[in-house]
Amino acid sequence: MAALHPALVEARVLDALERNSTGALATSGVPGLQVTVCIGDRPPRTFAAGAACLARGNPVTPRTRFRIASLSKPVAALALARAGSSRLIDLDAPVEPELSHVESLCANPWLRTLTLRQLLSHSSGIIDAHVPHVPEGTPRPSLLESLNGALGVAARFEREPGEASVYSGLNYALAEYVCTVRLGRAFSEMVAQLVPGAEFGIAARSAPEVASEHDPDGRVLPHQIPVAFASSGQVASSEELAVVMHDAMMHAVGDRTSNDPVAGSAAQLFTLQPTVQKPKFSLGLHRLGRCEVEVWDHYGHRPGLRCALNIIPSARLTIVALSNGERGTDVIDPILAMVRGICEHA
Repeated sequence: MAALHPALVEARVLDALERNSTGALATSGVPGLQVTVCIGDRPPRTFAAGAACLARGNPVTPRTRFRIASLSKPVAALALARAGSSRLIDLDAPVEPELSHVESLCANPWLRTLTLRQLLSHSSGIIDAHVPHVPEGTPRPSLLESLNGALGVAARFEREPGEASVYSGLNYALAEYVCTVRLGRAFSEMVAQLVPGAEFGIAARSAPEVASEHDPDGRVLPHQIPVAFASSGQVASSEELAVVMHDAMMHAVGDRTSNDPVAGSAAQLFTLQPTVQKPKFSLGLHRLGRCEVEVWDHYGHRPGLRCALNIIPSARLTIVALSNGERGTDVIDPILAMVRGICEHA
């Protein structure tokens, strides 16, 4: 891969996007798509097609923002990695003092050893569950009330911390609550301060500049408000998100330097965490198996929305794909497979 010029990789990827994406949108019924590719130190390139909202008829542009669902997690993890490196917070300190307020956890002795690092690397032993959302315009419980079951899902242990890697959206909701209590400030404020370029916004309300979600028949779905910002609460364009994650990867591989003393903390997002026997996750990212090249990924989904992030360090490549339709994976998965294939066979 090192022998192939980044401009050639970029040309191949963009050509394949142009040739395949518009047709894929038409056959899948997905209203809109936005894809950004970052390669090496070249400027990001963004492809946009389709409608941001079928009811309004406005197009997806390179500046359109989407609700990025669980792609919020890698950004949250990057912020906490930086917070740990700057000694603002200790990722390896027990979180029992803060989570003793969560009724379904406080009586379990496993809570005594649980750490933020285990929550961020999905080795906490917490049940596999997604953080609920509430319809816009209805009362929203606090994050603590939600963790205690106000929306029907209560956090509880399924196994001992460190026993296995099992994804759970609740991990990041719990991490957000811990940080909010320890630091006495909103988690979104901490992310904006610690991650340059991550002042995306909070998916707290519907807005014309944010793409709407659609059901399989193309109907616009009512907006749902996320309870946890760290888990699924951010909005961003594909370019905004890709630039932040690409910068982290370039620092991690040593191709980009900074006067910022904690910039090197990004390497934790590309290192499997030794908190479990067979780790599958770093802080915020999943190591994709069955690939000839090293790929770190994360996916996001909620009703009417599908999105994905792939990072290939050896190719110095980051790609973010966002869609606003229920069948978005029918469009996104072939795009990501195509990009990985270009990198594998280059």
